[in-house]
Amino acid sequence: MSVNSLINDIQFCFYYKDINKYMSLTGTHINRHMQPIEVSYDFGAYNKYIDKFIRRFKEVCTEEQYNNLLHNLSTLKIKEKVEEKSPVFVKAISLGYYDSINNEIVMEYYKDREYTEEDIEKVLFHELIHMASTRKIHTEPEDVICGFEIPNLFGKGLNESYADYVNLVKFQNQEYYDTTDYYIVFMKGLENVVGAENMKNYFFNSDINSLIEDLSQYGNRREIIRMLFLLDKMRSNPLTDRRDNSLMIRFIAKLNKAKLKSDYEKGLLLEKGFQIQYAMKVKEYERDRIWPDDTEFMGDDNCFMFRYKDQESEIYSYETNSNKRYIKID
Repeated sequence: MSVNSLINDIQFCFYYKDINKYMSLTGTHINRHMQPIEVSYDFGAYNKYIDKFIRRFKEVCTEEQYNNLLHNLSTLKIKEKVEEKSPVFVKAISLGYYDSINNEIVMEYYKDREYTEEDIEKVLFHELIHMASTRKIHTEPEDVICGFEIPNLFGKGLNESYADYVNLVKFQNQEYYDTTDYYIVFMKGLENVVGAENMKNYFFNSDINSLIEDLSQYGNRREIIRMLFLLDKMRSNPLTDRRDNSLMIRFIAKLNKAKLKSDYEKGLLLEKGFQIQYAMKVKEYERDRIWPDDTEFMGDDNCFMFRYKDQESEIYSYETNSNKRYIKID
């Protein structure tokens, strides 16, 4: 065990009781019966992006979730922060963040970089997703939960990762997943376990408790919370230990295999899919150490999850003795 892993386990033991306490509040102290309201707004040049986001949100989310969006939008503030020169380590061409406590989006720009409308839309949509998934917890003093994140305590890694994922597949309408991004793979793996619609509703209902309960049908509850706690640390540290990525891949593959225990072949294929993506990413293994000699991986060199044009859902494919076989993951 690495020093970082040891520190993470010690921190988890310290916070575990508080995490459970707040998660229970998200199940009993949140209003999930928001009523419609009339909202007007003027965010200047951002209006066209917000208009587009609202239209798309209404298509993919429930009426009650849409009402929650309108309530949050009615008090939303958007600010800009402009810096002269971008730091060397910042790869993103634009950055933003959402302050759920004050319901405020800050868009960050650097004068030495150029920004397209697509750049701005992608970042702003991500922050609007955070805004739309924020709800108040009726406690004393009153607190908030943002999607899957209990602020300053738990869930930030899961929350940021799923916001990236739902932005990609629901709001940016991208058909192909960039699985060189670990976090997209992690979210797709969790979604496979609980179902895409359930995952989306848990997120926009700010209901991490129900997500944990659902996942706990296929694994140990404490271990699930511990791994999501680890995900917090991974997202906050860009130099995360590669062994942590391996742990997360194996953990999600194990949940998927348990979910599909009635279909051993499908479960095994899914597990190998996660393993091979990890191997291709960090180059720690050769393909023949994971797959049998008579099995060849199908797809792009950097991707094991992809979408065929003539099918509705993602499928995983492999080839045995030149006979193509396709496994659909609903």
